[in-house]
Amino acid sequence: MATFDAKAYKTNVLRPFSKGEGAEQLREVLAEMTRDPQSEAYARLDLNALFAVPTPVEASELKSWRTSIVPTLNKAKGLPAAQRIKQLLESIEKQGVELNDPSFWGGMQARRQTYIHATLSEKIGQLRVEYPLGIITIEELVSRLETVGITGVTEGSVRKVASDNDLQIVDELTLPIDGVPKSIRTVWQRVMQHAEYRSILDVLLIHRSDDAHDVSFIDALKTPNGPIGIADVERALRKSEQGKDTNALQSAQKLLVAIKNSCHDDAEIAQVVLTTVVDAAEGQLRRGKPKIAVRDQLAASGFIRSDVARIVAAVGAQSSTGSEASMSLAQVRQFLSEGELAQAERTLTAISSDDDEQADRTELHTEINRLKALKKTALDSHHSAVAKKDYATALTAINEAINIDQGDETLVTRRDALPPSAPRSFASHVTEADVTLSWAQEADTTITYTVVRGRGHAPTSPTDGDVVSSQIAGSSSTDDSAPIASQVTYAIFATRDGSMFSDVVHTTILVLPAPTSLRSTADLTNVQISWECPSAAAGVVVTQQEPDGTTSDHEISHGSTLRVSSLTTGAKYRFLVRAVYLLDGGRQLSEPASTTVIPRGQAQGVRDLEVVAADAGLQASWTEIDGYNLELWSFAPRTVLPEGEHVNLTTLVQLGGARTALLPGATSSEARLAPFDGFARIVPLTIADEGCFVGYSVIAGTAQPATQIVTEAFGEDLRISWKWPADDCIMELSWHVDGTRRTRRVTPARYRKDGGVTIVGGVTAAADLSIGTVVRFDDDESVLARTPIPWVPDAVARSASYDLKIQKSLMGKVSCDITARSDATGYSIPARVVLKRGSVMPWDADDGRVVDSIELDFTADTTSRHEIEIGKEKPPFWVCVFTLDDSKLTPPATRAMKG
Repeated sequence: MATFDAKAYKTNVLRPFSKGEGAEQLREVLAEMTRDPQSEAYARLDLNALFAVPTPVEASELKSWRTSIVPTLNKAKGLPAAQRIKQLLESIEKQGVELNDPSFWGGMQARRQTYIHATLSEKIGQLRVEYPLGIITIEELVSRLETVGITGVTEGSVRKVASDNDLQIVDELTLPIDGVPKSIRTVWQRVMQHAEYRSILDVLLIHRSDDAHDVSFIDALKTPNGPIGIADVERALRKSEQGKDTNALQSAQKLLVAIKNSCHDDAEIAQVVLTTVVDAAEGQLRRGKPKIAVRDQLAASGFIRSDVARIVAAVGAQSSTGSEASMSLAQVRQFLSEGELAQAERTLTAISSDDDEQADRTELHTEINRLKALKKTALDSHHSAVAKKDYATALTAINEAINIDQGDETLVTRRDALPPSAPRSFASHVTEADVTLSWAQEADTTITYTVVRGRGHAPTSPTDGDVVSSQIAGSSSTDDSAPIASQVTYAIFATRDGSMFSDVVHTTILVLPAPTSLRSTADLTNVQISWECPSAAAGVVVTQQEPDGTTSDHEISHGSTLRVSSLTTGAKYRFLVRAVYLLDGGRQLSEPASTTVIPRGQAQGVRDLEVVAADAGLQASWTEIDGYNLELWSFAPRTVLPEGEHVNLTTLVQLGGARTALLPGATSSEARLAPFDGFARIVPLTIADEGCFVGYSVIAGTAQPATQIVTEAFGEDLRISWKWPADDCIMELSWHVDGTRRTRRVTPARYRKDGGVTIVGGVTAAADLSIGTVVRFDDDESVLARTPIPWVPDAVARSASYDLKIQKSLMGKVSCDITARSDATGYSIPARVVLKRGSVMPWDADDGRVVDSIELDFTADTTSRHEIEIGKEKPPFWVCVFTLDDSKLTPPATRAMKG
């Protein structure tokens, strides 16, 4: 046994058991043992803790135990627990219990647990009747069990036994400090005056009323079928606008608008619902209604029973602290800060304060009198303004009074009885066969609007004419019965209570509906426009706007179509169609209905896209689709595309596609692409209305070309060899014979076996030879890195033409730039540059001085350039180029050769 710590014993045992539940339990056990000296009531106590005996304990430790604890108890006479514990020790010893026996102390813990578990259910059952709502927090239950001697029980055991006794353990609930928001409170209280609405749920869930049951609202605001949030407010508002117009529905609409304006997220809406439930529970309990009845009524209004029970219990616990304890001068100040003047005055009157609070009480009394005087002044100003029909001033004054005393509902009634200011920005415009009216909606959600159509004159009251809309809460209305081809005057009135209306505001409009159902069709050069014309119209005027902005009109008095021919394919034309009305005051045109048309053929996907290697990039070409723009997109090589189909661009983005950047100089049928690493699937997209037609794609990219290409003639046959870019690729040879393209695929194995590729008869027949690398992705393949093979068949005559430019420097030296061009590649022409002085030009390569011998090389390109330095020469002289074989060389203009 560790050394006995007298100081710790006083702190941990004697002081706690000298007061509170510990002292009471100790007293009860001693009382029972006094009545019955053989009682074992001490088994309910934790003797090991009371006597500072550890568990387990050895006999050697117990020898010095009594001599340590008794002196400590004798010295602590100021602590009531010391005398009681000593009395308990003596009572146990009188029963003959051997306290120095370790088995006694070892058995005490087991006996105490047996006692506790045997009585736990009984004690919780006794407590259950004190909680009619059937809920309690774990902290409160444990505290109550300690009063009947049950301590040290695991929380799990307590929860299980409580559940068996129909007692639900819940988390402690902190009620919101703020009540229903001021911006919502008044309109919510009005909604609750209508029998149609049991709670705020019936308003929030107008659009899904079947869900207004078992709604939880403490941890989250949700029905059994899902959450309630901002989206529900919007849907409920739209649904309310479809219902029959009643006072109850108008109140609901105003509440929804107030919630929409005050709440910015779902959490704020949940807080509003929570505060309305708390407010309702407080009001019913304050009237003395039983807690169970309050719970049942709130549950019947749509809320889940468990959450309602928690609210009722928390509100009941808050009010059970006593009216005197709940009322204080601080609460009076709180009421004043919230604008609850009457409540503050009632509370101050009910409080009996001490002498030391008299100064604060006097100060509050003075403040209340000051506010009452301000309220009276505001009311006097309100009455005076109403008498003068100065309603704007009256509204300002009554709002001042409401801010001072928000608990005075008569003030709100007076404010609502005031007619609002005249509506602002009242306007009208014709839409098809209807007239749409709009105005600026006020921030005051209690204001509604009535719109009236005059009968030959301007309306002066809400009943002076045909009512278009009556007391609606929005900012627009539609008149679908307006007389066509007539001038109509509309009036709008604003009201709060439906009996007093604002000053009237008018708007006048000539109802001339435009043609409707405007449609258009087009081919390459023609456009046809069709429409539906109002029955009162005498015809239409179609204005045709050219691409350059010029216009022309077409008068159509009969029929509903117009065909225009000889238009430019791909150009954009705009057509404006106005209905013609013949009125007493003359001919009038409606506002136009318009459409934009592009003459063009049937949209389709490009089928012949070709992408080949070019200087510093790739060259793409295709057949133009008249009248349509084309875009090139790139995808991963193995992407499966809906080729030939009409799709939305979003679909292609989801497939991983992206628009390909084109280099400057693109036309409607070809474009250059910047080089990129690896390979991509390039697809042409024909851009059409609301989407595109997907053309047929090709694989493009950078592949390694064949190198060291050699062509050799063996009789009439042509043999071609090259260095392979890789050992596992396939090459494709391409050539033309009499204008027909021929191809041949070559594998490394076949190449090695044949020692190259032989084209039979190729020496005289094969032209336009090239070789490319075949790239495969699954079932798709493409030939990339195509390289021309220099060769001109013997059947093709070698010929060229040349340009010559003679230049003279400041020092008198003459130089000559020669540019030769050929129609084919694969050969070269030996030539001689000859200079001859005098006025007669040379006739052949030997007629003059040989300046230089050159080779016009067309083996890989169709252009060959040379710059020749001649030296100082005085005019006149001639410079000409002559071939040294049978090739044909066409000279430039005569003047170009003369120097």
